[in-house]
Amino acid sequence: MRWLCRGGIGVFPTETLAGLGGDARRPEVLTRVATLKGRAEEKRFPLLLPPQMPLAAVAVAGPTAARLADAFWPGRLTLVLEAHPSTPPAWRALDGTIAVRRSAHPVAAALARGLGGPLVATSANHGGHEAPSRVAEVAPELLAGVDFTLEDLAEWPADGAGSTIFMVTRDGGGVVLRHGAIPESALRDVLRDAIP
Repeated sequence: MRWLCRGGIGVFPTETLAGLGGDARRPEVLTRVATLKGRAEEKRFPLLLPPQMPLAAVAVAGPTAARLADAFWPGRLTLVLEAHPSTPPAWRALDGTIAVRRSAHPVAAALARGLGGPLVATSANHGGHEAPSRVAEVAPELLAGVDFTLEDLAEWPADGAGSTIFMVTRDGGGVVLRHGAIPESALRDVLRDAIP
């Protein structure tokens, strides 16, 4: 935790892919993560919310988002929602949205909880390279650029599936932006006819 609290970045396991990130409240962390991934700094990263932070603190969350969060959080669903007006511009995409989830993995969840704020968390790979499912598979050259590494937990086998990314639209419906660990049919079951 001390590295995170000092603005360090690290590689850690999540329930989807090996994660790369740090304290999202620190602009220098966002810059370092973007540089390490070789990604344009203006492209926003998803955030892992700590359990003590309500979704409404960072996003405009209506009934659709609430139903999905109740059903699948903590877990492998990333919600793309309209950002709360008070959220920092560095967290918001150009269309004013923010991507968030709560992690069920004990390591990632503990990091967010201990930090007490959003943890920027993206896949631990260089742009254009395959995203590793385990920390043990992260490229050595990427590991050389981080401040800490937390090992995989044997009881959390990685299956290589990223989170499903679902954008909630203003009309209460939504669309799957990336198919992942949670099948679209499961989302439809929760929302019934709410998804166009």
